[in-house]
Amino acid sequence: SFDLARYQKLAARPGLTFQDFCRREIERELFEETSCVFSPTELKTVLIGFGRYLYRGGKPEVFAVTALRRPVVEIRVSRQEKLWTEGHEALPLTQLLAWDEARLAQVSAPLAANVTLLQRFMASDQSAGLKAFLAD
Repeated sequence: SFDLARYQKLAARPGLTFQDFCRREIERELFEETSCVFSPTELKTVLIGFGRYLYRGGKPEVFAVTALRRPVVEIRVSRQEKLWTEGHEALPLTQLLAWDEARLAQVSAPLAANVTLLQRFMASDQSAGLKAFLAD
């Protein structure tokens, strides 16, 4: 998560778009939660949607996918984040893309929304850059 109020503070930077801000904040969160350091050539973050969760009072949400060029076994969740991620499992992209409505109904609404947006994005022409990154 990140605070959209930070964008207002940074918006004066020339060339910083809202999308760039979101990508930077998402990657910052990834660095904080994994305690890993990634070079710019190792990751690619793509925004796949924007929305609001009514059960959170309409709080804005940014949906994204970050692809990493690093074996998943090298990525560890930091000790501070373990409370929030205990029991989570790493899934290959191909498995997420294959989830159907029955599987989506078994997970939380935020996860189902993320996976649905990911499926739609990967089926679109907009995913060409991410697919190229994953193929390298």
